[in-house]
Amino acid sequence: MKNKTQIDRYKTLIDFIHDNFKREITAKEIENICFYSYRNINRIFQAIHQESIGQYIKRIRIEKSAEYIKFTNSTIADVASIVGFNDLAVFSKAFKSRFEISPLKYRKKVIKVDIPFTYLDNHNFTLSNQEIDYEIVILPKYKILYLPYKGDYKDIKKIDTVWNKLLTYAEKNILLNDTTLFLAEIVDDNEITDTNNCRYNAAITIPEFEVFPQTGLYNVKMINQQKYAKFKHIGSHESSFETYTKIFANWMTTINQELIDKPILEIYSNEENKKKFITDIYIPIK
Repeated sequence: MKNKTQIDRYKTLIDFIHDNFKREITAKEIENICFYSYRNINRIFQAIHQESIGQYIKRIRIEKSAEYIKFTNSTIADVASIVGFNDLAVFSKAFKSRFEISPLKYRKKVIKVDIPFTYLDNHNFTLSNQEIDYEIVILPKYKILYLPYKGDYKDIKKIDTVWNKLLTYAEKNILLNDTTLFLAEIVDDNEITDTNNCRYNAAITIPEFEVFPQTGLYNVKMINQQKYAKFKHIGSHESSFETYTKIFANWMTTINQELIDKPILEIYSNEENKKKFITDIYIPIK
């Protein structure tokens, strides 16, 4: 069953963007419309549109500018200003990146191309109806030892290096046993946060009563009890990005849960035959 409230919020956001894209739209305005953190609504938006909110706004600005250039006598500088660019050089670079030609050459050649302008006034969109399996769970609080990583989530080699350091340290200090969970906190959204600053915490659970001083790069903290929507990803870490896209593309139509602004958890395990790597993905909800 579709979550009508969330879909209505999303439609309101789309309308708001198309009514206001010529000016700066703040993250706070978007949060007030959606009742979600900017990070969470951007995850859903990215999955539906294959571009972030910021990229979407920039694109419709550029596409609308092409319409003005083609069908009005406004100067290029005026067009740039109308669609929200204060710097003509930045506008020209963005225009050329989109259309592979400068704004001035575009006007001079009067290129006959089919530009999808109509959506600017009649912006229909399609939400996925594809089913996705999940369950609602409440995880207990965990005490974790973790080693932070900052950088591109897709840089698997560097993330593996962090894990190897953590596990070597844990083995040396006899911290691993049959009840140890191997997990990660996904702290940032790489479509919002600069890639170099995205935070990922590689972690293992340790007993709550364990007295363990924080030393050097290794830290200890509690993850409080929390309600989650749990999804299963089978396959490599690299392919998990496809699973995330599927999750958020279907969030409002099949999952019907309210997101909250806390880190996503990934808990890792291997099946008995060791042939399939399994990641349980926990999305925090109200």
